[in-house]
Parts: sequence; C-alpha cells; structure tokens
Amino acid sequence: MRTSQQIVAQIEALLGFLPPFFVPAQQNPAVLENLWQQTLSAYIDNPLPALLKEKLWAYLSHYYAIDYGTICHSCTLYSLGMKASEVLDLLKSPPPTQAEINRHLTKLAKQTEYLKTWQEANPELEKCLLKCSIFIAIERSPEYCSQQLRQILGEVNYQHLVALIAYIKTCHKWMKAYPEVTYEADKRAIDYLDPLLKDEPGLVEYFHNYQKRVSEHHNGALQKAQTNEYKLVEPALFESEARYRSLVQIAQVVWTTNAEGLVVNDLPAWRLLTGQSQEAIQGWGWLDAIHPDDRPETARQWARAVTTKEIYQIKHRVRVVDGSYRFFLARGAPVFDREGKVLEWVGAHIDISSRQQAQQVLHQSQTKFQQLMANLPGMVYCYLPCENGSDRFIFVNSASRELLELEPEIVLQDASSLFRLIHPDDLASFHQSIAVAVQNFLPWQWEGRIITPSGQLKWIQGSSRPQLAAEGDIWDGLLIDITERKMAEEALHQLTLKLESLVAERTAQLQQALEFEATLKRIADKVRDSLDESQILQTVVQELVLVLGVTYCNTALYNLEEGSSTICYEYATSNPQAQVRTIQIAAFPEIYQQMLQGQYCQFCSIIPNPLWGRVAILACPIIGDRGTLGDLWLIDLPERAFNEFEIRLIQQVANQCAI
Repeated sequence: MRTSQQIVAQIEALLGFLPPFFVPAQQNPAVLENLWQQTLSAYIDNPLPALLKEKLWAYLSHYYAIDYGTICHSCTLYSLGMKASEVLDLLKSPPPTQAEINRHLTKLAKQTEYLKTWQEANPELEKCLLKCSIFIAIERSPEYCSQQLRQILGEVNYQHLVALIAYIKTCHKWMKAYPEVTYEADKRAIDYLDPLLKDEPGLVEYFHNYQKRVSEHHNGALQKAQTNEYKLVEPALFESEARYRSLVQIAQVVWTTNAEGLVVNDLPAWRLLTGQSQEAIQGWGWLDAIHPDDRPETARQWARAVTTKEIYQIKHRVRVVDGSYRFFLARGAPVFDREGKVLEWVGAHIDISSRQQAQQVLHQSQTKFQQLMANLPGMVYCYLPCENGSDRFIFVNSASRELLELEPEIVLQDASSLFRLIHPDDLASFHQSIAVAVQNFLPWQWEGRIITPSGQLKWIQGSSRPQLAAEGDIWDGLLIDITERKMAEEALHQLTLKLESLVAERTAQLQQALEFEATLKRIADKVRDSLDESQILQTVVQELVLVLGVTYCNTALYNLEEGSSTICYEYATSNPQAQVRTIQIAAFPEIYQQMLQGQYCQFCSIIPNPLWGRVAILACPIIGDRGTLGDLWLIDLPERAFNEFEIRLIQQVANQCAI
C-alpha cells in the first residue's frame, strides 16, 4: 500500500498543488487513495469538456451548505476564460423546467453522432447538456431525461456524465463531514478569487450571503436561510442517494474481492457486462472474460498488486454480453483496517473503447499524414511571418534534408538558416515577393536559386497559400527542386537561339542566292545580247564588285606561249588601278599552277601589296575548250572569307566569261 506522502506527491505532480479537500484524509492512506482514485476516474480523466465539468460542479455546489465547491470551481471557470458576469449568471440561474428540458433534448437528439464522438467544442450543445445534467441531479423523477440522454450520448459518454454527477455528490458529503475545509487555502481561490470579485462586484454579495448561510447552517438554522427553491431541491438530492449509487455502477463496473484477490461475492454489474454467471466469476473465474491475448498480463498484474498491496491498474479487452470485445481501464485499490491489514479490494472497470478507437483513428491519420509528407515531391512547410521580423517556421517535413541539406529542426529553430541559402542575386526578389504576399494576404509564388551548404547550386520554386489562425496569418506551402526543369528550359532557349540564327543564316543565304541568280542572269543576258567582249567583261567585274561588296575585281587573259597574264578589265570602289598590267605566270607558281589545273585559289597576302596593303584574294580560272583562258581576281579586306555560295557564283560567272 502506498503511503500518504506518496499519494500526495502524485496529486501535487498532476495538479500542481494539494487541494484542501484531501487534507482530512492524509491520516488514513486507504481513504486518501480511495478519494484520489475516484477523483482521477470520475473527474480528472473524465473526457467530457472541461467547461461543462466545471459549470456542473459550480452550479450543483451552490445547493449545498459548504461554499468550498462553489467558490473554487467558479475560480476555475474564470481561469478557463469565462467572464465573471457569466459566472454570476450561471450561479443565479434557476433550475430548468420540464418544458425547457424537452427543448434541450430535441436539440441534442439532432446531434447524436457528434455527441458520441465529441471531437471539438460546441457551446450551444454543451449548454443544452448542462441543463439536462442539472435536471437529472436535482429532480425527483428524472427517469425520462436520463433515458433520453443515455440514448443520445451513447453508453460511454453517458457513463462519464453520471459518474461525474455521482462524484460531485460524494465530494459534498465528504466536505459536509469536514466543515473546517475552506476555500481560502485552495490555490484556485488564491490565484483567481480577487480578480473574479473585482470584475463582478455582484459575486461579492453572492458569496457573502452564501457564507452567511453556511454560518447559519453551523448554528443549526440552515433551513431558514435557504430559498424556497433550495428547500425543494435539497431533499431531492439527499433522497436520491440510492439512485446515484446505481448510476456509479452504470458508469463504472464496480467490483470487490477478498484480501487474497479472489471474487467471493456476487458482482451483478460484472455479470450484466460480461454475461457470466455468478458461479463462473468466483475466484479467478472473471479472468475468462478477458481477451486471450490480454489474459496473461492481466493475471500477472493482478497477482503482483495483491502481493505488493499496491494500486492495480491495467488496460485490457473484455468480452461483453454480445460477444464482442471492448477496451476497459481497470483500477483497483486495497482497503486497509486500522492496523494496515488488507480487508478487501475495491475496483472499477471503465469503458474506454471510444477513446481507444479515437486514438487508433488518430494514429492512422498521423501515419497517412507522414506517408503523404514523405511522398510529396518537395519540402512542405508552415510559415509564420511576424511584424517584428522574427519570422519562423512552425512545421517543416523531412524533405528539407534532400532539398536544402538542412535538418528540419534547424529550420524550425532558425528561419534565417533557409534564407541564408538564397543566391545573393535573387535575395531582393525573394523578400519583395514575400512582402507583397503578406501585406495583401495573397498566395505566394517565387522561383530562384539557392546555394546549399555543400556548395551545390539549385533552382527552387516556392508556392503557398495563407490562412487565418489564432497565432497569426500562416502560409502553408511547398518548396520543390526545379533545377532539371531550369536546365531543360535553358537548353531549349539555347536551341531556339541556335535555330533562329540558323534560320536567319539560311534566309540570308537564300536572299544572297537570289541576288546571285539575278546577277548571273544579267551577265547571261549581256552575253546573249552582245558579242562585244570588252562590254561583257567590264560588266562582269563591275557586277561582282557591287553584288559581293568587294573592294576590287579584275579579269585577265593568259598568253600561255609567253607565260603571262594580262589584266584586261577592272573595277574598284575607290578607283585604284593595278600598277602592273602583265604578270609572269612563272613568278607565282603556287597560284597559277592551281589556276592552270582549273582550281580556284583563296588566300591572304603575307607581304602587303604596295597599292592595297594586306588583302584577302580569291582567284578563279576562266576555263574554255582549250584549257584555262584567263582568270577573275576579287580583292577585299584581309578579314574577308568567301563562302561557298560566293565561290559558286564566281565560278558560274567565269563560265559565262568563257563563253
């Protein structure tokens, strides 16, 4: 058995203080343990909404002579955010009538699915449930309301509700037995009573009159000080004590064993739950109703508790009367005599199936969420911008490792760890995009470069949408790596430029070819229209200069017997004339050898020409039936290079000249 000091340590660890309510029981560890276990199961671990539990506590307490419950739980309501004026209105409100209860039950009946799961707060439904709970607690014949609530709430939540009502009843009887327990020593009153009274002076008068009634009660005149309503209600509460004991048995399957942990008496609640017979549950027979997978551990824990005389607590599955298994939380405690000898064991089974199912659904949801986060192609985040510049991320998934080379915890601790990765040339556009989105509460889009801690350059795309939240505007978004896409876009851009350049080049070549064709046609027309050799050749050299944009062009005729080449016709843009009219072929074998073989020659002079300087030259032979008759020379700036189209034109012109 635990000592009082051990139990008090647990209470203080869980609540943060020791409520004076427990002080009288410190001299008896068994009683203290009993009170504490009831507090845990019916009040602290009770999954009903906190405001509903506290409102019911405060309201029902003001029907009893002791002001401890009313004042302490009024302070708790104030600490939970309820206005002081609302607390006073609650305490002074009359009990609901049968007509009001009918209306509340009608509203609740429309929300049965919600009330059975109770996943979020609903003030309107909680108000209806509070009224119905009060009605059950203070009316003489609340059977109809109880039956309706049981059907509406479902078995589990209904059990939690009636267990709370029964617990409040028990607590008031305990405080009535120990009137020296006062609210002044309770931390809830110490922290919140003064501001509560300051915010609503009407509570000062209310509590003052309450204390006056308490004083009159201690003097034996309580009934004279109570209102007519209280006179009607108080007997109803006390006369229904037997009914509340049955409510406890419904909410918690209560059981007892002897000191050795063996069932020796009938347990009607257990038989009703499991369908076992009285004979079947005797001794360890009750264990047959436990799920086979949970049975060995249950037996070990129960045997250990009986041996060590310590609190017994375990979660296991119990086969109920319809053959299905439900999850239960089992708690048991030894009852000691004055000498510390175990007299018996008292315990309860609380149905927690809905809680287990909710936890399982939550676990499955979390698993699916984690799988989704892992499979998304990028870093998912929740970003909270702040006006003081202390922007922060409140969620970052594990993809930050691959994308940013940063652990999620690093980004969560310091948002600037991500911002520092942004390429300096893209930082301004990044901050500007965020400022516009935040100021106008608009979706955010941005593309830019980052440099990871390893020095890798990446292109990323960010997008997010804002939503309103209690802590401020939150942007839920995604960062993805678009480096490959950007590289593909750049390659496509370069290819487009190359194609455009190629098209332009081909277009220019086509235009040039058309011009060359026109030039060739004009020369051919000259040949047909005239037999004047001088006119034909003069036209040729002039056309070539103008069409090709060269500086100079001449045509020469060979005298192979003399081994010479004589310039006959020439045309220049700057009117320079060749100084040497006749050239000895043997003087330039590297040029004329190719010409005599019918090949053109393109070169740039190494030694500057006295007349032209350093120039680019194209020499093309004029070939007839008797061999090479002469040549065409074109001269231009030294960086000029004649392309294949130009050379082909010159060769065709040379053929026309040969004609």
